[in-house]
Amino acid sequence: MKVVRAETREEQIKVLKILELNGYKWKDGQAPTNYIPYDRSRELGLDLPYLCMDEKKKIITASNRPYPGDDEISYQQFISRNRKVIL
Repeated sequence: MKVVRAETREEQIKVLKILELNGYKWKDGQAPTNYIPYDRSRELGLDLPYLCMDEKKKIITASNRPYPGDDEISYQQFISRNRKVIL
């Protein structure tokens, strides 16, 4: 599983927009931009900076830490890998 560390609301929104364009959904079937973990985590007093992606199933989950064996990348790495060049 790939994990992106996106610590701010703005970072999470950018990552979720890219995931939505690539066909990802939350585990419950919602579109990625319909739920922002940063907002919910603040309401509950939690910290959910990790967006976990199952690349085979195109499913996203949020977590407070990566799990052993997860491929963790930073927000900057994720954005640079998914940047589209328009000529």
